[in-house]
Amino acid sequence: MARIGFFEMLVNDDVSWLERNAINSAHDRADAALNQGEMLGASIGALQRTIQAQQTEIRGLKAALSVLAHVLEDAGVVDRKVLDYRIEAAIEEAQEAAAEARGGETVPCVGCNAQVPKSRSNVTELGLMCDRCFAAR
Repeated sequence: MARIGFFEMLVNDDVSWLERNAINSAHDRADAALNQGEMLGASIGALQRTIQAQQTEIRGLKAALSVLAHVLEDAGVVDRKVLDYRIEAAIEEAQEAAAEARGGETVPCVGCNAQVPKSRSNVTELGLMCDRCFAAR
């Protein structure tokens, strides 16, 4: 059913003022939802393009790292195993730093069952509890 104008409502005995307002309000909400869906679709498309560009850049960085490692090994500057160990340690350190920046490891709260950062949990006799549940005890 299309939007109902004021004069259409006056002429039509089947539609009351409240029904007209409800129908027009539903149309407004539907239009808003369609517009929001289009905006979200555009945002998702932009994110997908960004991810593809990042994947291409990561492949390039992997290739560059591989070439540098082979050049250093061929020149006798570094031992391949030592270089592997150091790279693995640096990657692990970067991952730990990123996890801490995100709030660290998450754990389930026994009070509300929400996933909370481990740093914001409290040890109780029941198990780990978030700050909010712990304060409400």
